[in-house]
Amino acid sequence: MTFDPLTSIKRVLVLHLLRQLLEADGQQLGRMPLHLHRCYVLRWDAIQADLLRQIGEIKRELRRHGVRIVEQRKTALDFQIAYLQKGYRHEHHFLLDTLQAEAQELAIDYLGGREHGCTS
Repeated sequence: MTFDPLTSIKRVLVLHLLRQLLEADGQQLGRMPLHLHRCYVLRWDAIQADLLRQIGEIKRELRRHGVRIVEQRKTALDFQIAYLQKGYRHEHHFLLDTLQAEAQELAIDYLGGREHGCTS
């Protein structure tokens, strides 16, 4: 399998976005009087830990292939990223709506929604 830095960078962005969404939802969960509060918090924490683990693995892979992110900029519409690989500078723009849709799909997978008929 060949290494594609753009795919890896996009995956990190989606994982980070999902972490942010989970963090915001987790704060909402903390304020709700739920009977199974502890169970939900433990599941949320496990998902967060797995996301951090995946992000770390991908970042190590990027470093191993000599990819270095040199610029990141988030606007209302997109996420702009520049990286160096083998001495060449590459730039790419990811639409935020696309990243958010992928984060939602990943959340459904993490929460086991597909096997219960949940779709975005």
